[in-house]
Amino acid sequence: MARASNRLSVIAVLVAGFVIIGCTSDGSERASTGASGNAGVAEDETARSQRLALGTAAAQALTERARVGAVADNVLPNGSFEVWLENDGSQLPEHWHAVEQETIAKAGRAAGGDVVHDGKNTLRLVADRGVVSLGSDDLLITDTENSSLRGKMVTAGVWAKADAPGAAFLNIRDGVDESPIVDHPGDGTWQFLAVSYTLSPRATRAMVRIGNRKQDDKTAVLLDSAVLVTPAR
Repeated sequence: MARASNRLSVIAVLVAGFVIIGCTSDGSERASTGASGNAGVAEDETARSQRLALGTAAAQALTERARVGAVADNVLPNGSFEVWLENDGSQLPEHWHAVEQETIAKAGRAAGGDVVHDGKNTLRLVADRGVVSLGSDDLLITDTENSSLRGKMVTAGVWAKADAPGAAFLNIRDGVDESPIVDHPGDGTWQFLAVSYTLSPRATRAMVRIGNRKQDDKTAVLLDSAVLVTPAR
């Protein structure tokens, strides 16, 4: 369970989550996002700016629900990274997939001691030549499935631990666009990263993306207890 000593730092990160308007890790990521979205038509820039506006009371309420880890509210399967699958000698947590191919060789399971925030297992990521990240299996949004989430605000969160700033990160992708990236401060402690994002009216999914942007092949990040919270329905 979360350590009581971290509560004050958690609150600070929650506040930061609303004011840190990060950029994508590089231009190629932004380009690949547009390709994966395959929307065909760019959104009106004013509408996009409105969707990316954070810090509202709704965002704060959703983030508090995410932080306390209300299991009933979390729509991510295996957000705790307790279940792992082995594939060709590599391991990935069930219901998560590699966003970049090189992630497969850089992802692993850690267990025991202070490397785990909750439960028995956690996700460990190292990066060398490029950003590495995992995405949650998509919460699909179609005209007949979860369509009520289009245009609605959702909140993603994850407990992260990193010794360098700009290493562990979190954001949301909806198949059309993506939220700002929120980074861990790099102070070596468990911090709760959270971002709230209003899905596009043409959203096709809600995917939580977590990863490591510190491309030095030695800075490991630990990620645990990921959540995705949608508006109460």
